[in-house]
Amino acid sequence: MDACGREPEGPNFAFTTAPTCGAYARDPDSSLSSPGSAAQEGFREGGGEWSPQTGAVGSAGSPGARVEGAGLCVVCGDRATGFHYNAFTCEGCKGFFRRAMVRSTVQACRLGGRCHMDTYMRRQCQGCRYRKCLQAGMQAQGMVMEVSSSRAKRARKHCPKRSPTAAAAEGSRGDGLSQEQRQMVERIVAAHRKYSIAPEAIHKFMSEAVMSSDSHENFARMRDIMTDHMRALVSFAKTIPGFAEQHEEDQIALLKGSAIEAMMIRSALFYNGKQPHADPRTFLPENITKFDIDAERVEPMFDFFRSMGVLDVTETEYALLTAAVIMSPDRPWVRDYAGVERALEPIVALLLLHGGGGGGGGSRFARLVSRLTVLRSLNHNHEEVLAAWRRKFHHQLTPLLHELWDC
Repeated sequence: MDACGREPEGPNFAFTTAPTCGAYARDPDSSLSSPGSAAQEGFREGGGEWSPQTGAVGSAGSPGARVEGAGLCVVCGDRATGFHYNAFTCEGCKGFFRRAMVRSTVQACRLGGRCHMDTYMRRQCQGCRYRKCLQAGMQAQGMVMEVSSSRAKRARKHCPKRSPTAAAAEGSRGDGLSQEQRQMVERIVAAHRKYSIAPEAIHKFMSEAVMSSDSHENFARMRDIMTDHMRALVSFAKTIPGFAEQHEEDQIALLKGSAIEAMMIRSALFYNGKQPHADPRTFLPENITKFDIDAERVEPMFDFFRSMGVLDVTETEYALLTAAVIMSPDRPWVRDYAGVERALEPIVALLLLHGGGGGGGGSRFARLVSRLTVLRSLNHNHEEVLAAWRRKFHHQLTPLLHELWDC
């Protein structure tokens, strides 16, 4: 049963997206003082060894002075087994955090986030357990890179070995892609460009919001632009090779899970002026707060936009990243994980080649993939925003957004 009191069941709606009703949002400003924190700092700063059996922190080869709570999981207080995802945790919390980030949904706390986390409550409240993980400093960066690296290795089989003559001909074109891969890139980029919200509409939307102080009027504008985004996302997804071959339920789950992340990528494209005729001057943090979004949730969005600008992500890379986000098989309710992953691998191969990985220099590919980690965090971060919109503007939602947000 989820946080809304419903029994889990497969999706039964027409095109729905990311957050489930009970999803928990990350609090980026929270802090924590808990057993084990001192031990972590001693381990990081002193360069010593930590033993879960003794709870000791000290230099190698010398008796470690026992630090109170050093052998405890910083999340639930159980015996820690090591340094997992940037924090000392038990195996249970390590696995929980990995599942939470991969599946991108966590049930919200029914008591408003006030649960005291211990070995009993960790099984009772996902929301407080997830928040405690984040407060303790757990990070998904390594996890996503690990998963993406594994997919990249499998994706290399989609980079066919070519004869010296063919390789020389393709090398002269400078991209290292086969004809089939080049056609796939062109198809994805053309569809990404075709199924997008016109820059003029975004400019009008932002300009009118800046001039208005009525939250209901501004939400009506946001509602319309998000509905347009979802329609464009559905149309784009249908053009991605392999999407149409998935079961209908999986297509719905993929759209549901990726909508917010895809919108963030589209926004970064606009913000950095990579979309033809885009005017990012109206796309400012202070203007976004007009839509009942707290400033502390707006800033991480713009940090992401700016990071994409620093990377100088190309229009082709934006299109491939969007396709990869849509075809991520680890979304809630996806049934045929293997089938979706098979469709994803050629897209990862294109990112790998485009990012330099085909020639052995995959540093750009790694940096592009690291942006997917940030997108997952932003997805969690905005689930609370969407929940607030559902409560406040329920009667203003379009039928599509009612389905989109499970209202």
